[in-house]
Amino acid sequence: MRLTVNGERAGDFSIFVKARPENWNSKMQLIAGTPGSPAIGTSPQAIEETFADNERLLMIRTAIKECVNQMLREGGPLSARSLKARYLAAGQSQPTLMEVLAEYMAHKRARRLSKSTLKMLCTR
Repeated sequence: MRLTVNGERAGDFSIFVKARPENWNSKMQLIAGTPGSPAIGTSPQAIEETFADNERLLMIRTAIKECVNQMLREGGPLSARSLKARYLAAGQSQPTLMEVLAEYMAHKRARRLSKSTLKMLCTR
């Protein structure tokens, strides 16, 4: 997939949908064809796969639009790279408070705080 914002292009990344160039409808941004056409084929499986791929493309487009809207609401910079990073991070889960605290404590231990300071931080 290619993301372009104001003429700036982010690096390509895979969305795991394959289509032959001759089957791609660039205006609609979907896999073209009707059942039985060379673009899709005649087997029910090929028709179903093309339909599923187009649905996936529509869901990805919606998710990217949501990322753009979030970024605009937040007032941060909107660039192709930042949009790509936001979209790819959207699929990752956010750390829990306990995970953040555990990471913080590991960092503090690495800085060799006294045992009494660590005990105080761990019991709160």
